[in-house]
Formats: sequence, C-alpha cells, structure tokens
Amino acid sequence: MDDLLSPDYVQHQPGVPPGREGFKQFIIALGPTPLQILHTVAERDLVVVHSVIPGVDPAATPERELLDLFRVANGRVAEHWGAANVAPGAATPSA
Repeated sequence: MDDLLSPDYVQHQPGVPPGREGFKQFIIALGPTPLQILHTVAERDLVVVHSVIPGVDPAATPERELLDLFRVANGRVAEHWGAANVAPGAATPSA
C-alpha cells in the first residue's frame, strides 16, 4: 500500500487515524469487506468514488453508502476526504 500513498498523505475523514499508517490501520481493520463501486468520476487531480458496503451484521450494522474524494499527486493519493451514511432502504438497527 505504501506505493499508493504519498509520503505526506493527509487524512481528512473524522474517525480515521491520521497519516499513511492511520489509513493502513483503518483498511486492515475493515478486513476482506466486499465493496460495490457504483460511480467513479475523475477530473484533474481529483477522484470521487461512490460506493456501497454491506453491514457485517445487518441487525446491528446496516448497509452504508460511501462517498470518497481523493486528491492525487505524482501518481499517489495525497489527500482523502470521506463520508458515510446508512444506505437508502437499508434496515436501521433496533434500539
């Protein structure tokens, strides 16, 4: 993964640890989670990915809809912003 992330990588998403090591820890913690990419848009140095990730246990963790914005510099990801919401139509966990 080091060859994909800029040495001065900046993480802007709340809840994800900062820097390259934080991003790697976050990805490793997700494990082999299936991700369905719905849309990808790129313009100049920015790439936007709209995707859906299933809940591990739908009763406790509903399907999430993700929106990620990446800034690329010198062929590597230099910055990341992300947002996640419960996917439309996904079951909301019981309280």
